[in-house]
Amino acid sequence: MADFEKSVKDLEGIIEKLSEGELTLKESVELYEKGIKLAKAMEKKLDETEKKVNIILEGKEEPFENSEQKQKAKQMTLGESVDE
Repeated sequence: MADFEKSVKDLEGIIEKLSEGELTLKESVELYEKGIKLAKAMEKKLDETEKKVNIILEGKEEPFENSEQKQKAKQMTLGESVDE
């Protein structure tokens, strides 16, 4: 998720630069294009994540890869102590 957070900061930087209005037309268009590509990639990642969460919530996929993780999650859900 660190990549997504970096993308958010990058997009915020692009918006700030464009808002200042001190760029040439060519620079503005290039930066705008970069921002659009970045926003589309972020939207795609969010859509993929939303689909994954929905699949998990619908019970079609196990949210944990191994039985140890499943057991810890079950214990946490039941309020039992979890040995680290």
